[in-house]
Amino acid sequence: MNDQPYLVWSAEHSAWWRPDYRGYTTNISKAGFYARDEAMRIVNDATFNWTEHPSEIPVALGDLPLAAMQSIGTGGTNEQVAKLRRAAPAMFEALTNIENDAGQVPSFVWTMIQDAVEQAGGKRKDFYANDDS
Repeated sequence: MNDQPYLVWSAEHSAWWRPDYRGYTTNISKAGFYARDEAMRIVNDATFNWTEHPSEIPVALGDLPLAAMQSIGTGGTNEQVAKLRRAAPAMFEALTNIENDAGQVPSFVWTMIQDAVEQAGGKRKDFYANDDS
C-alpha cells in the first residue's frame, strides 16, 4: 500500500491541480495533495482517449526534487536533510528499543512510534510488549 500523497500535473494547462479539484496553479505550494487512488482516477478520467501525450500526470510527493519539496514545506535545507540522514540510524535504534511494559507511554504516542518503526522496515510491537496476562 502506498500512503504517500500525490500531486497531479496537467500538461494541458501547464499547471498543478489545486486541492479539491478547484482549478489549476503554476505555484507548486498551492497544489493539491491526493491519495494515489484518487490521483490515478483523475489521470485515467482525463487521459481516456490520449494517443500521443497524456494530459495529466500523477507525481508522488517523494519523487519531487528537494527544491520542490522545500517550496511546499515538506523538505528542508540540504544541511537539515543531511543532519536527519546522519541521525536516522540512532533514532531508529532508539525507537526499536523503547518498551512500554507498564503502559506508561500514551497509546497515541506508542502508535506513532510503531508506525515509524514499521515504515523504516522494523517489527511493530504490541502496546504492552511483555504483557503476560
